[in-house]
Amino acid sequence: MLDGNVKMTGILPGKGRQIPDAPKRPKMPKPPKVANPVSNMTAPKPKPPVNRKPKPPPKVLWTPVPVPPSFTLDLALPRIAIREFVLRFGKLLDMSRTHLEELEEIGGRRSYDLEDDDDIDVEMGWVGETCVRAIFLGLLSLLLNNQPEFDGDQEKAIQDAIQEIKASRANLSRIWGALASLRAEFAKEGNKPLFPDPLPPPQHTKIHTTRSGALIGAGINVTTTAQLVPVVLPLMEMVLDTQAVRDEFEEGAREAKEQAREEKERAKAIRERWEETKKKNNPVRFLFCVSDSQIEKRKCFGRTRWPEWNTGEA
Repeated sequence: MLDGNVKMTGILPGKGRQIPDAPKRPKMPKPPKVANPVSNMTAPKPKPPVNRKPKPPPKVLWTPVPVPPSFTLDLALPRIAIREFVLRFGKLLDMSRTHLEELEEIGGRRSYDLEDDDDIDVEMGWVGETCVRAIFLGLLSLLLNNQPEFDGDQEKAIQDAIQEIKASRANLSRIWGALASLRAEFAKEGNKPLFPDPLPPPQHTKIHTTRSGALIGAGINVTTTAQLVPVVLPLMEMVLDTQAVRDEFEEGAREAKEQAREEKERAKAIRERWEETKKKNNPVRFLFCVSDSQIEKRKCFGRTRWPEWNTGEA
């Protein structure tokens, strides 16, 4: 190669680097690394189900009531039913507030005549004699004035029972005697008895028989109002079919609908007023009242211009 071209020289020793560098190639951008969608992609883990612990029911704060074990739920439910009925239709029965408060004593008011270890007074105790008298007068009056199915003899029997109870002066034996006569009059036509006999009196009750309260009414001596609880319940069932009670139910339904309609109108008016306030979007401005002395001080310092919102002017 050197023989053919005399001008060419070989690599001379001691002359350093004698071969020119090759031209630099432009750097090509490396392609971005793309993750393998098959190998690197993992399926999302399913969320574990949320196991929410059920909230425990609220603890009921029971208030102990001094009643004996013999005063069971079966004895309390009829008294509760009487109380709810009289409270709902107290206006029709013409019951006073004092009598309604007496009905709150489901377990009866304790009598101080008996010993502390005697539980019969609590089991048999109930409301006062005047309260029972008012209940019977209200029930019989509703039956007389709102039951057209009674004939002349039955209506007269109810009227006589009402008059006798009014004249009884809250004597329980005389009240039961009037009710027993009423039951006997209705039983003449072969009908079933209107109500059962009263409960037997307590064993340790002291019975004082007088001329006005002699043994009448099938020879049953009524000494406590709790004995008449089974007598009140059937009369309540009869009163439920009267027209006055039906009208009371309808009046209550109308009042409930009227209250619901008024509540809807009130809520609609509040929403409309709020929408108007949002459309106006006016900032709330506060009015500050400035005294005359403050105005004079501001004039002395050459500041006589006051904003309109700061002068208290409308």
